[in-house]
Parts: sequence; C-alpha cells; structure tokens
Amino acid sequence: MERKLATVLFVDLVDSTSLVSASDPEVVRRRVTQFFDRVSGSIERYGGTVEKFAGDAVMAAFGIPQAHEDDSERAVRAALEILSTVDDLDLPPPPDLAETIAAIALHSPANIAWRALGRLVDGQPDVTPAGHWFAAAVLASGLRTLFARLETAKAQEDGEEIVAQIWKLWQQSGNPELDAALERAILIMGRAPALAMPVLDDIVARAPNWAEAWNKRATVLYLMGEHDRSVADIDRVLALEPRHFGALAGLGLIHIEKGQTREALAAFRRALAVNPFLRERFGIIPALEKELGEKPI
Repeated sequence: MERKLATVLFVDLVDSTSLVSASDPEVVRRRVTQFFDRVSGSIERYGGTVEKFAGDAVMAAFGIPQAHEDDSERAVRAALEILSTVDDLDLPPPPDLAETIAAIALHSPANIAWRALGRLVDGQPDVTPAGHWFAAAVLASGLRTLFARLETAKAQEDGEEIVAQIWKLWQQSGNPELDAALERAILIMGRAPALAMPVLDDIVARAPNWAEAWNKRATVLYLMGEHDRSVADIDRVLALEPRHFGALAGLGLIHIEKGQTREALAAFRRALAVNPFLRERFGIIPALEKELGEKPI
C-alpha cells in the first residue's frame, strides 16, 4: 500500500439554519447549489479533489491522487479564494477572516500549520490574517515535504542537505526582528552561553510558540549545566514540534550526563527515527547499545 501525505480542507456554511428559516426553499436550494459550484471550482483550480458534499459542507483533499510539494499552500489559497467568490451569494455574514479560515480546519501533520500561525502572528500587526495563514501554510508545506524527502533519502549528501533545509525553516519565526535576535544569540552562546540567556529569554517571551527559540535556550541551559531547566525547555520544543531531532538528541545528552543510559538510548533512537542521518548514529548510539547489551536497530 502506498502512503501519501495529504491536506484536508473542510468548508462549511456559517449559520445555515438562519438561512433556511428566513428564505424560500427554492432560494435556499439555488444559493447552496451556487455555493457548492464555486467552492468546487476554487478547490479544483488549485489542484484539490472534492471528496464529498455533506449537508451544507464540502470536504476536499489536496495531495490525493496527485501530490504536490505545496499542497498545504494550495489548500489555503483555495480557502481564501472561496471566501471572495461566495461574497455575493447573500449568505449569512461570516466572522472575521481568521476565524473563518480556522473554521475551514486545515490539517497538516502534527498541526504544524496551526503552530506556525501562532508564532507568525506575533509582532506583526501590519500583516493581515490572510497573510498569516498563507505564511503558515507555506511553512507547513515546506517542512512536510522536507521530512517526507528525509524519510526516503538514500545518499548521505542528500540527507545532510535536507537536514540543513529543515534547520533553516525551523529558524524562521516570520518576524525579521526575532530572527535577527536568534542569530545574535547563536553567535553569543558559542563563546559565552550565559550572555545569550537574556536574549533568548526575551525571544521566548515574545514568541512562545516558536519551537526553535526554546530549543536554543535549552542548549544554552545545557551548556551552563542547568540540566533540569534544559529538559523543561526541551519538553516545550517537543510539544510544539514533535519531530525536532535536535531537541531529542539534546535530551539524550542530558540523560548521559545524569548516568541514565537506557533513557539516553531511547531519546537518541527517537531522534534517529525522525532523522536517519543523525550524526550520533556513528558513535554515541552504538556505544550506548554496547553498554546496554542491545542489538543495533
């Protein structure tokens, strides 16, 4: 059986009960038919497939049967077009744009798009809600594609290139000022970890949904020997981005420092399951397996 990544889009009429109760049945039928036609047109225009109509709702899939690298982006583009194309149908007024798109319920693996939106909104009042959702979809689509490629990559060189691209996306907050602050913190932490803490404290306070900010602070805390606080930050990272192989590897290092060999191996194996090109597979992981008398996986 072939596995495919897909983005599902649900489009539902807001407050359709009031439309039915306040209008002639023939008028309702005509408007709903027009609604379905326009929704279907927008979905198909962006390469999606209408899976079914259910009452006053439409369910569509992007990535099935034909997959694209930007299926999440296509879904959001279709959603935004739908909002504009049905504007003249005299339907019940929707809530604001962000709430309407939220009601459409875009689903990406591990809800990356939702978390991306949370951090992209921070500190950018000049960007519209539609812009935030579009940016979130771009990020979600990019990460999805990269992790799918990483899973199937064979050559070391290809794997390392994909991993570098994933790190690049993780280090993008959507806010240039915060991105620059993180770059400063990275430069500082290599020489004087403690001096990077105030910068990272400010970043996580301003962008609490940015996984990479917590990961960098966890790294600094590890370098400072504050292992318990580092683990707490790693927990935040993994809640936001469960695929963060860097945070998982960091957790493994902390377990080694604490003499928790079995827990260390478990953490590294979790990281390796996500990133088969993990550097620790050559040294640390075999050493832990030998110490515990376990066979390599």
